[in-house]
Amino acid sequence: MAKILFFVLIIAAVYLAIRARRSSSASHSAMNSSAADAQDIVACSRCGLHVPLAESVEANGRHYCCAEHSHLG
Repeated sequence: MAKILFFVLIIAAVYLAIRARRSSSASHSAMNSSAADAQDIVACSRCGLHVPLAESVEANGRHYCCAEHSHLG
């Protein structure tokens, strides 16, 4: 009976080690992908809404969240 319990504990330890390794590599790759997807963020000069720089509207050296706010200034 002691031998069976010993083998069950060994199998459980191996299973937990494999599971921990998979979860740490998955979280590590998620951190790398989020760093690669990072964009510059700017605040709208009218309302303060934060938008990606690529999606902002620039007028008179300022960034806006939409064309309407760029006209309102």
